[in-house]
This record gives sequence, structure tokens and C-alpha cells, in this order.
Amino acid sequence: MLLLGASAVVWHEGGHLFFFLLAGEPPPRLGADAFGLRLRPSLPLSPEKEAFICLGGPLFNLLAGGLLLICRGEFFHLYGVLHLLLAFFNLFPVLSTDGGRLLSFLLHRLLPEALAASLFRLISALLLLFLFFFCAFLFYFGGIGLYGVFFSLFFFWRTVREDFDNFGDFKRF
Repeated sequence: MLLLGASAVVWHEGGHLFFFLLAGEPPPRLGADAFGLRLRPSLPLSPEKEAFICLGGPLFNLLAGGLLLICRGEFFHLYGVLHLLLAFFNLFPVLSTDGGRLLSFLLHRLLPEALAASLFRLISALLLLFLFFFCAFLFYFGGIGLYGVFFSLFFFWRTVREDFDNFGDFKRF
């Protein structure tokens, strides 16, 4: 199971790499953080190119997951579900996930900088609080959802920590 998850992450980062190359950018460096692997550009990217590249990983996972679910067999279905879960996790619009970076890009394009940054933090916090209470409800009444509780608390902690670390500098793009 761990190898399947790791290979889904490799597919995800391969999608980002493919979109880096489609955007005409030099191959990025590979790095790691609390969430796993990350491709780091060697040169600063324009906001449009960064948003384009953010789509690559989740799109590759959605495509692979959809194709694997069409195949027959429990192995293919399990592997397909892992790809889809990874895509949806990365599209969750909080912090430094692909979805969070895309939401930040859109808000900064549509709204004044200060309003966009405040709205992004508010949306992230509200989504994380909703996820926390939803997963706590599932855990309390059904014995499931404990991972979601920890996930939402971890992201909420990161949101607060980033606010203090970057106080006054919330422009992401």
C-alpha cells in the first residue's frame, strides 16, 4: 500500500514536471517538506506559469485514477482511488497545496492585494474548521475520520504559523 501511495506521488510530481516543460521552463529541483516531495523552480515563475504548473500534478492523478478505475481488478481500483484521493487532497484550497496556490492566484487577480490575502486566509480557516468539525463528528459517531481531525488541525496550525512568520507580507503571487 505504501508503495502504491509513493508511486501516486511520483505520478503527481511527474505531472508538475511535464507542465514545467510545457511552459518552457528549465527542469526544477526536487525537494521535500512536511507534505512530501516538491518541485522547486530554479528561476522565479510568472504567476500565470505557476498556476498552470499547479494544475499538472492533480490533472495527472485525475487522469491516472480515472483510467485505473475503468480497469478490472481490485488492485487497479485501489490504485485508482489512491490517485483520486491524492488529486482531491492537493486541490483542497488551503495554504501551499496546489488548490491553495490556485485560489490565491485567482483572488490576487480579481481583488486588491490586501483583500485577496485576507479572503484567502479566511477561506482557508473556515474550510479547515468545517473539516475539523465534520471529521470530529464522524469520529465521535462512527469511529472514522480521525485522520481528518489531525489533518485539519495540522493545516490550521500551519495557517496560523504562516501568518506570524509572514506578518505583513501575504502576497503569494
